[in-house]
Amino acid sequence: MSKWAKLLTQKKLIKAFRSDDLHISYKMNDGNEHLIFHKIRNVNISDASTTITFTLPNGLDPKLLK
Repeated sequence: MSKWAKLLTQKKLIKAFRSDDLHISYKMNDGNEHLIFHKIRNVNISDASTTITFTLPNGLDPKLLK
């Protein structure tokens, strides 16, 4: 498993979370919006499967992932 494959998998996961609005949004004082996503802890890629371990930011309901 290459480091490049792990990075591509992380990028796809972030894109999926962004498109489904699975993040926390904060409005900053200057009017900009700040997005807080999950933290990817580990990515394991094998021939049969890909396992991604991540933690959700505080305030995000885990039921949204189902």
